[in-house]
Amino acid sequence: MASGFVCGRCRHGDGCDGRQLDATTLPTVGNLVFELQVSNGSTAAPLAFVAFGSSLVLPGTDLTPIGMGGCFSCTSFDLGMFGPVNLTGGVGAFPFPIPTVPIFAGSRLNAQAVSFTPTTSHGLSSSNGVRFTVGL
Repeated sequence: MASGFVCGRCRHGDGCDGRQLDATTLPTVGNLVFELQVSNGSTAAPLAFVAFGSSLVLPGTDLTPIGMGGCFSCTSFDLGMFGPVNLTGGVGAFPFPIPTVPIFAGSRLNAQAVSFTPTTSHGLSSSNGVRFTVGL
């Protein structure tokens, strides 16, 4: 790969309750400032977590049956959930430094944010999904 690729900064699915997740820079080998940004978080519950998965789930699994009306799971969540991300004014960053190790080039990850909210019966909301591939 010649450069970082964020799927055209492509998001998969829609976040519920207005939550959004996006990469702020290109995911390239040696990019120690690469991060994922959570936005439109609740100021009443200013914490979020970022889940990583090896698989993209399209069109997304409807989470309404577990009390997250209008929310969808867009990643497999099999690589873990990390955080918390403190949201100041509804925005927070999850640092994900990519070391200068060429073998990481071509690695693909999927991510999605989950945050607290007073608007769903389960008290959680999810962002859109983001897929990124590490470039050189």
